[in-house]
Amino acid sequence: MSIFFIEDKNGDYFSADGKRRFIRLKGKAAYDYLKSPNGRGKRFYKLPAEEETEDDVFIEIPSSKISHIRKEERRTQYVADCKKDSGRYEISLYALEANDHGERCSGEELIEDTAIDIESTAIHRIELEKLYQAVQSLSEEEQELVARLYSKKPATIIDLSKEWNVHYSTISRKHKAVLRKLKRILKNF
Repeated sequence: MSIFFIEDKNGDYFSADGKRRFIRLKGKAAYDYLKSPNGRGKRFYKLPAEEETEDDVFIEIPSSKISHIRKEERRTQYVADCKKDSGRYEISLYALEANDHGERCSGEELIEDTAIDIESTAIHRIELEKLYQAVQSLSEEEQELVARLYSKKPATIIDLSKEWNVHYSTISRKHKAVLRKLKRILKNF
């Protein structure tokens, strides 16, 4: 059953600060009051239960506070809608505690980010660092060849042969030799 404390200047119950007085209604009397013209515009706050009881206790919210509470409710709903639309979820830290079977989880089981493969990213970075070091060990001429053939706007072997005034087969042979040299260097890392 629900118990309602309704503000009334002749009430027998006082607020904690003693500034407000309330009457206590429950059952049919509370229902009739809430359906009446006086009760329709009233807003109530449900008090947290101190112990396991069957009664829910509601206390009237002062009319001066209703607009503030409605504003807070709209804000709370907006935040909830944003969280829902983002596709992200909150996970309680209590989920990391031992479950009914005594098993603990690290949290890694709870959070999945399919957009990033951390292991592949780490391996890729390590390989790039090794490749950078291998290229640094080449001669200046070999580094120039690699830079020109593998830049964001790469030159072709024919373009380089015209630019350097060297037969394209010579550049092709040097290119293959540099690649073999890089493979040997990378095997030793």
